[in-house]
Amino acid sequence: MCEADTQPSFICDSFDPKTKPTDIVLSNNSHTIKSTTTQWKTIRGTTIMKTGKFNFRFKIDEVPSSTTATMIGVCSPTCKSIAYQHTTGYVFYGYNGNKYHNSRDSTYGGKWKKGDVVGMFVDMDKKTIRFELNGKDYGIAYSNISNETILSVDMYYTGEQITIF
Repeated sequence: MCEADTQPSFICDSFDPKTKPTDIVLSNNSHTIKSTTTQWKTIRGTTIMKTGKFNFRFKIDEVPSSTTATMIGVCSPTCKSIAYQHTTGYVFYGYNGNKYHNSRDSTYGGKWKKGDVVGMFVDMDKKTIRFELNGKDYGIAYSNISNETILSVDMYYTGEQITIF
């Protein structure tokens, strides 16, 4: 059991229709997103995190090949570009299992495939983020994150689909 599992509950945030690009389809009460084009696009959550602990779970519903090019993480609420390229973006990348921040990557976890579950644990009091894949905790991915963050998902391939639950 990972440390975050001892917290009261997971946050079932939803994706914000106001930040939805035209090439992402929202369904399932704004809990499921699907990419309709092959190009980078970003959608945000609805919860702005300033203090406290936030735990999220995502199911990888569909991938167009053996792995996904989806990135899950956080960025500042004012970030309007692709999160992984931004100085306030901190993501875990399903394609290669690396973590990305400010367009730089480093080795971190495992690749994702259809049916996988990704957990993201944000501790705004300690300013840390960590991730798990199918229950395997990869430890702290980032320290000293921005003072105010929001859920952010970057997608690339046509047909990729994930659900937050």
